[in-house]
Amino acid sequence: MEVFQKYKEEIDEIFSRFQCEDTALLPKTALENAILIVGLNPSSPLKNEEIQTNVDGTNTSSYPQHGGDKLHKYFRRFPLLVENTGYEWSHIDLLFLRKTDSTDVKKLWKENKEFIKAQLKVSTEIIKALNPKIIIVNNAFGRELLESFKEEGNYSISEFNSTIGTYYFNDTIPLFFSSMFEGPSPMDNGTFERLKWHIQWVLDNHLTK
Repeated sequence: MEVFQKYKEEIDEIFSRFQCEDTALLPKTALENAILIVGLNPSSPLKNEEIQTNVDGTNTSSYPQHGGDKLHKYFRRFPLLVENTGYEWSHIDLLFLRKTDSTDVKKLWKENKEFIKAQLKVSTEIIKALNPKIIIVNNAFGRELLESFKEEGNYSISEFNSTIGTYYFNDTIPLFFSSMFEGPSPMDNGTFERLKWHIQWVLDNHLTK
């Protein structure tokens, strides 16, 4: 799906409305019917970003997450997570605002919830449009935001389902919550391998209810 082309105008309007001078960052594309990894927000610059200057002088940046040059280190474990599943990986962030420290995002959530909610409205619509086979939210605060916005975002997150050992998004898509794969306190290798096993087991046995 052409994420940048389809949603750039809406994101630009949000950043303009809330007078945010920072550059919004969106992936150029995201894959449908894939295993979707959902992060909190963009952080460090990507060397293959393409910055587009808008009519009002603001900038919107896009990046390719598949193909091209060597993957950014943030994406390094994504191919390993889905190997042998028969599915591609894809990625989307819940927010389009670049912050290198999640505490800045938490502070913004307290001070300007409507700005965050406006971005969540777009990102959750993208998630639904992508119709992923499995969703992995790999950020604790990302989980908090996703759960807090579900009524306004018109989607559901089930109670913990003991049959599959995780949750459902909109009743049919298996939903995993995990820690970050990379970063200051990355997921250890043993936990990562267990997550891989769990994803494969769900795909093999209980893809849908």
